[in-house]
Amino acid sequence: MNNLKINLEKIAATQGMHPYYDEEHKYEGAPLLCSACFRDEGLRLNAAKIGMKSDQPCPNCGAVDGRKLTKELTRQLCYQFFVRGTITKFDYGGFALVQMNEYRYQNSDIVVSPWLQDDVQLL
Repeated sequence: MNNLKINLEKIAATQGMHPYYDEEHKYEGAPLLCSACFRDEGLRLNAAKIGMKSDQPCPNCGAVDGRKLTKELTRQLCYQFFVRGTITKFDYGGFALVQMNEYRYQNSDIVVSPWLQDDVQLL
């Protein structure tokens, strides 16, 4: 029974049913982006909610008032906004329309709205 649980966890981790980000180490590392980097209001609000307070300027946009995002926090933002945000529910279950795959970086199958294209390039 224990092997079944381990195998199920491995499958869940690779099939998008498991958080894509590392919860334990999400605040480690240098900031890459901040909440002020994003044009889309939803991404900005989510980034501000999970980002870290810091007086240092953002390495991307130079803003000092934006909440800073490390690599793991950026993954968390992507997971929450694109994967969890596209869950479609039916009477008997549901699924996320978008999944993330870091092995296909810059090789996306999704088409986003024009106002979201610059933000997707950042991520």
